[in-house]
Amino acid sequence: MFQRMAAIATVLVLLVLGMACSKLDEPVPGEKSLALQKLNQLDSIPAKWGKLISVSSVPGIEKWAQLWLQDDEGVIRIIPYNVEDNYLSSTARVIRRD
Repeated sequence: MFQRMAAIATVLVLLVLGMACSKLDEPVPGEKSLALQKLNQLDSIPAKWGKLISVSSVPGIEKWAQLWLQDDEGVIRIIPYNVEDNYLSSTARVIRRD
């Protein structure tokens, strides 16, 4: 009798927990990840990538800065720059504007 009650209680608990869970919403287009673009030369930034519009940093990661560039079409590129060792990352993040 005790085993039967324990089995019923277990099934009920699993059903209640299953109903309490809900699927998370799917990310909307554009929330998954940014496009990447290779930097062909690691000692310069192509002029066609536009003007430097901002420089930012992340607290706790002092040796890296992010260079934000915007071209004439409004495309924004973010290039990580290692301030301590003086080099650009080989990959830029690309944010396209519609």
